[in-house]
Amino acid sequence: MILAHRIRLYPNNIQATYFTKACGVSRFAYNWALAEWRRLHAEGEKVSEGCLRKKLNAIKRESFPWMLDVTKCAPQLAIKDLGVAWKNFFEGRAGAPQFKKKGRRDSFRISNDQFAIEGEKIRIPNLGWVRLAESLRFEGKILGATARTVEQALAAEAAGADYLGSGAVFGSPTKADAVPMPLTLFDEICGAVKIPVVAIGGIDCTNIARLQGCGMAGFAVVSGIFGAPSIEQATRELRALAEEIVCPK
Repeated sequence: MILAHRIRLYPNNIQATYFTKACGVSRFAYNWALAEWRRLHAEGEKVSEGCLRKKLNAIKRESFPWMLDVTKCAPQLAIKDLGVAWKNFFEGRAGAPQFKKKGRRDSFRISNDQFAIEGEKIRIPNLGWVRLAESLRFEGKILGATARTVEQALAAEAAGADYLGSGAVFGSPTKADAVPMPLTLFDEICGAVKIPVVAIGGIDCTNIARLQGCGMAGFAVVSGIFGAPSIEQATRELRALAEEIVCPK
C-alpha cells in the first residue's frame, strides 16, 4: 500500500519572501496567459499554451524582469495548468478558466528535475535548502506521475514512474477545476499497468467503498480528513476502510 502525504516547510524570512514572490509570479503568468488567450481567440487566431509560454519567455526579461527572481517553473507550469483548464472547458468537462485572485490558494509548482531532498531539507532553485518538518517516510527515487487515460498511464510506466496518481475519482474540493473520472476508467488504468496506482480526488469515508475491486494500491486524502468534523475519527474510519478495500484479508 502506498500513502501520499504532505510535508510542511519551515522557511526563514528570506525564503518565505521568495515563496510569496514565486506564488505571485505563478498567478501573474496564469492571468497574463488567460488574458492573451481570450484576446487572440476573439481575433480568430489559433492559441496554445505552448505558444504563450514561448511568448512570455521572449518578453519577460524586458517587460517583467522581476520574474527572473524565482524559478522558471513558476510561470511556465502555471501556463501549462491553464492549457489543461482550457482543454477541460472545450471538451465539456469544466467551466471556462477564471482569473486567479491573490490570497486564494496561492501556490507554484516545481518540476521533478528541479529539486532535491536530503534528510529534513529540500533544495529549491534560486533559493537553496529549506527545512522540512520531517524527512521522507519512504525510500527510492521521487518519480510519480498523474494519469487520466490508459495511454498516459502506460507512457508514464514506460518512462520509469514508480507509481501513478489517478483521478480525480470523485472531483476535488481542494482543486476547483478537477473533473471527476469515470470509475470504469480508473479501473482500466489500474489493470493496464504493473506499477501501483493511487486514487486521488474527493475521497472520504462516504465514498471510498465505491473504489473496492478497482485494484488500487492506495489513496490520497486531504479534505476527507481535514474537512471532517473530527480529524481523528475520520482518520480512524479511513484507516479501517483501507484495510478492507486496499488490502483485503
